[in-house]
This record gives sequence, C-alpha cells and structure tokens, in this order.
Amino acid sequence: MDLCKPSRVISSARPILICLCALFASRAVAAPTPFLRTSSCTFAANNGRCQNSTVMQLPTHAGAVLEFATAQCDAAAVDQPTVSFKLTLKGGGQNVDFYLAPSSTTVRPSSTRTSTIFTHLIKIHLKGFTQLDYEFQIINSGIGGTCSLTLQGE
Repeated sequence: MDLCKPSRVISSARPILICLCALFASRAVAAPTPFLRTSSCTFAANNGRCQNSTVMQLPTHAGAVLEFATAQCDAAAVDQPTVSFKLTLKGGGQNVDFYLAPSSTTVRPSSTRTSTIFTHLIKIHLKGFTQLDYEFQIINSGIGGTCSLTLQGE
C-alpha cells in the first residue's frame, strides 16, 4: 500500500478539514452580538446639566466593547456656550469617567441657539461594568435645550 498516492493524502486530510471548519463555525456562533443604546435628556435651567433619568444597562457578555459614541445637543443660551460630555461606567463598586470633546459646534445665525455634535470612535472594554450614566453640561445657567445620545458596540 502506497501512502504517498494523491488519493490517500486527500482522503486522509478530509477529516482534518471537517474538524477545522467545525471549529471556526463554532467560534463564529459564539461571537458577541452588536448592541445599540439610545437616550436623551433635557437641560435643567438652574444648573445647566443634562443627565439621563435612568441608568443604561450594558451588555455583560465576555469581551463586550463600546466602540462608538455619538451625541447631538440643541441648546439655547447666552454667549454661544460650550458643551462638555461625560460618560460614567459603573460596576463592581467602581466608577470610571470618560470626558469626550465636541467634534463640531454650529451657531445658528440671528439666534441664541447652538447645535453641538459629539462623534467619537472609541474602544472601551466593558468587562466588570454593568451600567452607564452620562451627563452633558453647559456652564451657563438659564439654558434650555436637549441632547440625544447613541452608543454602539459589540
């Protein structure tokens, strides 16, 4: 019997190929699924803060990553305000803050309204964190407006 014949090599390799395909297919099924979280808030006139009313629940699967944060604030205030944005991850008895800068601010002509946009490609590993809180802040008091937030990851 000659094991070097091409037909013997191919037939011997077939079970190995089947096992490799099964291994890769099982890993693809176990991959994390994408997630999307959205929320919005309204600025409080007395302190210039826009905070979510309920804490967002984060995915808890192993390897969960927050990959993209985008927000838009439409506010009316004196002197074209600058908006700051803070994400707070909570879990395991710890809080971790992330401060994100605006990517653009547009002042509307003949108006006290501004639109501020935050667009950030980020990579925050969520292991150990179960909740997310956020806050937008404008230093001016006597402000009105809203912010919307979208978080994406897998």
